[in-house]
Amino acid sequence: MLHPSCSSALRTGKAALNSNDPAGSATEIRLDTPAPTGNRRRNPVRMAAAGVVGVLAIGAAAFGISTAGDTGGADTPEAAVQTFLEAVDGEDAIGLLESVDPGERESLRRALDGTIDTTERAEITDDIDLDDIQGLDMTVADVDTTVQRFTDDMAGVDLTAGTVKANVAMNDLPFGKTVRDVLGDSTEDPDPASIDLRGVRVMTVRVDGSWYVSAAYTGAEALRRSIDPEPPLPDLGADVDPSGAATPEIAVQELAAAFNRGDVGAMIDLTSPARAAVLHDYRSMLVEQADMGPDGAKFSDLETEARSVRDDEATVRVTAFTLRTGDGAERYEYSLRDGCLRVTTEFQSVIETEDGEEQVVPDTRTADSCDPGETPDTFLYFSFGLFDMGGTGLTFDVVREGGRWFVDPLSSLATTVVNGLERTPLERLKQTAQAFAGADWLFYSDEFWEQCGIEKPGSDIGREDGLAAVDKCMAKFRKFDLYEEESSTATTEAGPN
Repeated sequence: MLHPSCSSALRTGKAALNSNDPAGSATEIRLDTPAPTGNRRRNPVRMAAAGVVGVLAIGAAAFGISTAGDTGGADTPEAAVQTFLEAVDGEDAIGLLESVDPGERESLRRALDGTIDTTERAEITDDIDLDDIQGLDMTVADVDTTVQRFTDDMAGVDLTAGTVKANVAMNDLPFGKTVRDVLGDSTEDPDPASIDLRGVRVMTVRVDGSWYVSAAYTGAEALRRSIDPEPPLPDLGADVDPSGAATPEIAVQELAAAFNRGDVGAMIDLTSPARAAVLHDYRSMLVEQADMGPDGAKFSDLETEARSVRDDEATVRVTAFTLRTGDGAERYEYSLRDGCLRVTTEFQSVIETEDGEEQVVPDTRTADSCDPGETPDTFLYFSFGLFDMGGTGLTFDVVREGGRWFVDPLSSLATTVVNGLERTPLERLKQTAQAFAGADWLFYSDEFWEQCGIEKPGSDIGREDGLAAVDKCMAKFRKFDLYEEESSTATTEAGPN
């Protein structure tokens, strides 16, 4: 996991700023907050198309799941896939979710139910038509299928022919003011995309006599087939005897302990056999392919609290933890205490000495979700949203089966997302959306702009003017490795991410 600011920080340090004074003197500055990603500036149009369309899809799905009724599924596996593809072709979010396994749909519904309201309040989206999302034109054509039965209640539908063509009209997408301010009134549309469906296997399941598409099994099957073109079939539907735990809190604590050991099998054995059947069916493959080496993430100082304990269901909240990850060159620590998440990043910076030599020095950055000061790094916004939940902490849904307690992973993820959306400040959500839309200039520190002598642009300046301000500032630097390969003119097309 590469911290975006670290990626660029390795290329930054002290740079000489060409002064305009008559003596032509140079002032050395420290750029504590460089650009948020990589060697090349992101293409804002592509980032906006990918990021915001993703937000729209999630938001539309949220409302679609919560309002869609149970249509009873399809009579055959082929018909279930056909219904799914027809919804894609019609940009129909509601129809798309009606074709999904009801068990998965329920967790997705809870995870996404509040997304539309949140993105509307943050002015990221505006007036989405769920039956036909404007700005998206999806065309599914020439589909042929064959069917492979795995069990009486599970089948793989292989797409032997077919294409999906996608066009995005940026000006027609239901963006809100938060994104419109960055993109401006007129935005270049990304190139049309065409996806060849040949070789795709969509997994379907039969529930109460009707067939539905299963997102979980489709993903697991795609992973299995990516490992080996002709892999042995998994033992689907076989009886399992996982360990579980004596109490809900012990289930979560043992899950963290297994994670620290890199014991994927033990982690799966702590998940619900009924609600996480896909993990148990594909257990051997997941254990074999897992790579959790000595530099993997490790939890410590874990504190939990059981809530809403009923006969067969409970919620376990993680009220405190420390998570460390990384290697000798880059290390990260996430510490949740008293409702505040503190993120510490240790890495190496490259500085230029007075004699022109480059020197590698250790550097540390910290950010605190409860600190009212500026947190300019996009990565930290995602970290706060994932781990902090506005002070609620990570939450696991736990169920009792056969007298033992098991974690329900999909439901736990749903609860985590709901908590994060509800409690993340709107301003943080707005800035994250602006980052996806390509507003790189917002994530340079105030010190950066002060040293350049240029007033920091606001979010409503528009992409072209914002990037022009960055280019004007960077043109003053005698040496700045991060932008060495890029043009200093504002009119140059940004390279791919």
